[in-house]
Amino acid sequence: MEILSIDEKSLKKAAEIIKKGGLVAFPTETVYGLGCDGLNEKAVKRLFKVKGRPPNRPVTLHIYDISQAYEVAEVNKLAKKLMDEFFPGPLTIVLEKKACVPDITSGGSNKIAIRMPANSIALKLIELSQTLVAAPSANKTGGISPTKAEDVIEEFKDEIDAVVNGGETEVGIESTVIDLTKKPARILRVGAISVEEIEKIVGKVKIENRSGHYNIKAKIIIAEKDEIPEIVESLKGSKIGVCAFPEIIEKLKSNVKTFSVTEKDYSKKLFLIMREINKLDLDVVIFQKVEERGVGKAIMERLREAKSTSEKFIQRQNE
Repeated sequence: MEILSIDEKSLKKAAEIIKKGGLVAFPTETVYGLGCDGLNEKAVKRLFKVKGRPPNRPVTLHIYDISQAYEVAEVNKLAKKLMDEFFPGPLTIVLEKKACVPDITSGGSNKIAIRMPANSIALKLIELSQTLVAAPSANKTGGISPTKAEDVIEEFKDEIDAVVNGGETEVGIESTVIDLTKKPARILRVGAISVEEIEKIVGKVKIENRSGHYNIKAKIIIAEKDEIPEIVESLKGSKIGVCAFPEIIEKLKSNVKTFSVTEKDYSKKLFLIMREINKLDLDVVIFQKVEERGVGKAIMERLREAKSTSEKFIQRQNE
């Protein structure tokens, strides 16, 4: 794996790799994506193999200019309104695809997902690649999305061709995914753009959340902030981690591994903390609940998914 910087010479090199059918990880404003030429069947097939992605799960096509969406999808009025409002930004729009999109890219369906990232590095790379870049998150399927290049390197080593090191991502959780092929529109993944923001544009939506699996090996407890000190006290003898606001962290004893977050940076730090937890030998991790409003809803969806996945992992270990 070649580690590239973000200067134009390096981005041109990364773009050449994509043009030739290679795999390049790169930063977006949400998480790092693992990119290839989305219209090249062979390249997409390799992407699926390296990521371990089931063939029925489509990948998102990333664009640098809204006009590209019209090349591969049937852009309806609602899509145009959302693009005008949120592109570039952390929103993925699912539309009816055009014939030029390979079936492997769309997971065998007649739909395709489009996103225009709000990250200058990503946009420049896509532009230089002269194609639409298929790019799911740069982690193995079932793993935790990476928010820095080091996570990608650790995840894939020499299985991919290059990673563009653009530092830590700004948002830290994935984009919101909305399917506009049905009425009412459906939110398939609650993400960085809130349901409330979207409903201002398209009206009432149906939520069919299909978030990823965030594998954490420790038992997960999701608790109100005022409950956390008491829960920690009840777990004496266990190796405990706590992810909470600073005022709660200050009340805990030093033998607890703490991860301090604020309301403002909880989403940005969440996947970083999850990855760190998996490197530690903890029995239990307590996450502070947040209000399910705005990005708080996306945080809670991911915590519940991580809790469910961790329970299944622990059950398998005990069988």
